[in-house]
Formats: sequence, C-alpha cells, structure tokens
Amino acid sequence: MSDSEEEYEGDQIQPDDESVDGNDISDEEGYDLNVDSGKHYENDSRRFKNSKISSDETWSNQFLPFDNLPLTKNVGPKNIPDTVRTPGDILLMLLSVENIGNMVQQTNLYYLKNKIKNDVPVTADEIKKFIGVNIIMGVKLLPSYRDYWSSNSQLNDAYISSSMPVKRFSFLLSNLHLNDQTKEPKKGEANFDKLYNIRPNIDRISETYLQYYDPTREQSKDESMVKKPIKQGYKIWVRSDMNGYVCEFQIYTRKINNVTKKNLGERVIMSLS
Repeated sequence: MSDSEEEYEGDQIQPDDESVDGNDISDEEGYDLNVDSGKHYENDSRRFKNSKISSDETWSNQFLPFDNLPLTKNVGPKNIPDTVRTPGDILLMLLSVENIGNMVQQTNLYYLKNKIKNDVPVTADEIKKFIGVNIIMGVKLLPSYRDYWSSNSQLNDAYISSSMPVKRFSFLLSNLHLNDQTKEPKKGEANFDKLYNIRPNIDRISETYLQYYDPTREQSKDESMVKKPIKQGYKIWVRSDMNGYVCEFQIYTRKINNVTKKNLGERVIMSLS
C-alpha cells in the first residue's frame, strides 16, 4: 500500500509535544515518558491524587475520593475456541478470519480493477504466509527484504525463501489492500478518514482484543510511538493492563472531524474508558 506524503502528513507525530493528561512532564518531577525506562509509573500516587475531572469534564487539581471496589471479573483469556492450540492460532484468532477474508477480497478487487499483468489473484493462505514472513523479518533484520531470497547463503533465509517466491512477496507488498479506494471520501467531506485504507483492519482488531481477554483492575492509558524509517513516527493511544495486554487503542491523526487537539488528554481518557 502506498500513499502520498500529503495524505499521511497528519499521522506523522513528534512524541514530545503532548501527553495523555495534557501537561508537560519533566524529569525533575520524576517522570520519564520512555516506556522502556522502567520509570513510567514513578510517583503515580501523587500524579493521580492531585487530578480529577469535574462535572463539566475539565481537569482540575483537586482530590477526588473514590471507592476501592474489588474486581469481581476473571482476569485473562476468555471465549477461546477449542481449536486454538499454538501461538499462530492465537495470532489468527486476534486478526480474525473476517480480516483475512477482507484482505483477499480487497486485494483481488484492486488487482482486477487495475488489470495487473503476469500475476494471479491472491488466496487466504498467501495472506497468512505474507503476514508471517513480515513478522519474521521484524525479528531477523536484513538491509533489504530481497536479501532473504539472496543466492548468498550468509544472507538467505531458508524458511522465508521457501514460503513464497520473492516476486510474489513483492507483489503483495505493493498491492495489498484492505479497503475499496474507489469509495474513499475526499478530504473535506463529512466521512473523510485519514485511516480509511486500513480502517476495516483497525476496527476488527479492536473488537477481537476486547472479545478474547478480560484485563486486570489496574490499567494504564498512555501514548505508544511506532517507529518509522523517517524522523517522525506514528502515535497510538493505548489502554493496557498490568500484564501488558492492549485492551483498546486509537491511532492519533491530529484533527478529528475538524476538532483541534484542545482537551486532547480528556478526550483520550474518556474515549478509552
């Protein structure tokens, strides 16, 4: 999938200008927004004790008492089909059969409309292999994806190269589609969505994350940055539990329905609750 820089301009976000609570947090206060630093929850008691949402849904620095109610729900996986046995089964369960089928349908629709020569329609099995190969490539990094099929034994990956031909992988890399671009609302229209091209995938995964797991009582809402091979990255708002399970997420696209980032922290907290 490829898009112009203009289409994605709103998605490339610097991580240091906004926090979930809308306040700048410095190292002097004992906070470190680097998730890997281990300091992320330092002084949490002070941070939450001094914050509340008033009746008009604006932040204020007043103590808000609450009842420390016990968690009555079970914690952990739920509704897991008996057929799920392996990590691969879990991955496909979260991605969902519907998502795989949609990728096949939309990619083949794009293939037929553009009359791409010398290739054949894709299958669900190919899409699964393509996803698996991309996961492995994220673990075993090489300078170019073509190196996994290299004739040089020092670079070649036997598992990946035997999964599908490099030309087929290149075809999927360039032509994989998740939504019908001919129906995409234009910028300025009421239903315009910066994430239109991947919206079906996002919505379905959001449903399965909630469907198959009950989180712990203690949870965190914060930003997660996805690196890109450029100066900036993608910011994702995440609600996760103590085990690190992502319960819900939202990809930040700056303006939503022409609403600016004013009260961004409050909106994110409320929408992910």
